[in-house]
Amino acid sequence: MKYRNRKIQNLGCAVSQRATRLALSIGLASTLLAAGTALAAPTVDIVANPPSIPGGGSTFLTWTVTGATSCIASSAEDPAWFGAKLETGGSEEVIPFEDTTYTLTCTDGIDPVPASVVVPVGLPVGATVTANFSTIPLGGSVDIDWSSTSANTCVGTNFDTGDLTAGQDTVTPVAAGDVTYSLVCTGNGGAIGTNQATVSVVSAISVAVGSDFLTIPLGGSVDIDWSSTGANSCVGTNFDTSDLTVGVVTVTPIAEGAATYTADCIGDGGATGSGNVTVTVAPAISVTVGADFLTVPLGGSIDIDWSSTGANTCVGTNFNTSDLTAGVVTVTPIAEGAVTYTADCTGDGGATGGGSVTVTVDPPITVSMSADFLTIPLGGSVNLDWVSTGTNNCVGTGFDTGDLANGNVTVTPTSEGGVTYTVDCAGNGGATNSDSLTVTVIEPIAATLGSDFASVPLGGSVLLTWG
Repeated sequence: MKYRNRKIQNLGCAVSQRATRLALSIGLASTLLAAGTALAAPTVDIVANPPSIPGGGSTFLTWTVTGATSCIASSAEDPAWFGAKLETGGSEEVIPFEDTTYTLTCTDGIDPVPASVVVPVGLPVGATVTANFSTIPLGGSVDIDWSSTSANTCVGTNFDTGDLTAGQDTVTPVAAGDVTYSLVCTGNGGAIGTNQATVSVVSAISVAVGSDFLTIPLGGSVDIDWSSTGANSCVGTNFDTSDLTVGVVTVTPIAEGAATYTADCIGDGGATGSGNVTVTVAPAISVTVGADFLTVPLGGSIDIDWSSTGANTCVGTNFNTSDLTAGVVTVTPIAEGAVTYTADCTGDGGATGGGSVTVTVDPPITVSMSADFLTIPLGGSVNLDWVSTGTNNCVGTGFDTGDLANGNVTVTPTSEGGVTYTVDCAGNGGATNSDSLTVTVIEPIAATLGSDFASVPLGGSVLLTWG
């Protein structure tokens, strides 16, 4: 066991003084005895302040003495307390390392009077400081907890103890880097205990939020992706993060306008960070499909036109769009009945829209032509009749129809031979049909007329002959 000396007395000098005083005391005692006066024994009192200390602390021994000519210190546990001490009283600091008895024996040269004080020595001052996080993002807070044993007061560095020996303080670092939180606790006799905790303050939480499309038509979907650094969990606004710090989810806006998707993330110490992306939700995809004719005869063609807004591509049913979002194509139905032409269009985010038109396909155009005579003499006339169904107009060859789909006209051939009359009729979609007939024109009619008399009196008769 080690001991520390606070004060060293000159033992030789003390012994010499003691001898001198003893001689003086003997002489004084003899004189007093001769006079018949009784001598009072010395009084000695010694106290320690503080009376007990933790290991490593010190205490002050204070003694008061009356009627003594010399005093001697002794201690079995602390060799530093030895030798002559002032017989008039005094004070001295000692540092015991265990429970120690300090004795002071004073004498007037006749009666030695001892006085002792026991200084209990407890455990050394203990100090403990901890942080609930060893690493936090900038902007987060950390709880500093401290406790101590055998201490009267504690002082913190970078946190406030309020001089309490135990407690908790929440601190928020203001810069990135390592922050050391030191604790110094003091007990009786100036005994101290120290401890520290270091917290690494890393960069603030960062959050990024993105979308595969920044503009989509209503009805489309967007993939919202988010990522973060330094976070433990994230919560989304207008989308569900499932508390994950990184991920991708698909959302479908339900109304036109600007939709903002925000991720609010939190890390150790309550540090927060957020990010967002705004998606513009345009009107839903619109598609228009039309036809130049809603009714056509079989054999006719129609122009199918389509247009769209907000679409990237369109696919046709019963016609080919070539993936274009607008255009015109010509189609020729191959059967009678109703035919529906549909355009299905797709835009960003898988938004879809469609439009259609239905065309009625009637039976093919029919044309029939007739004449009241198929053979006539030159100079004669013939009545031509034509009848059609599903047509808009008819044009005649060798005669004028007046563009009528049905009618009759009288024609007079101008020469002998076969004359062909044709009617060509057209309906919706360019559907056509025709019919014709041939009239044979023979030589003109020849006629002779004779009589047996060139003149006769009134009342007479003549014989007419012809051939």
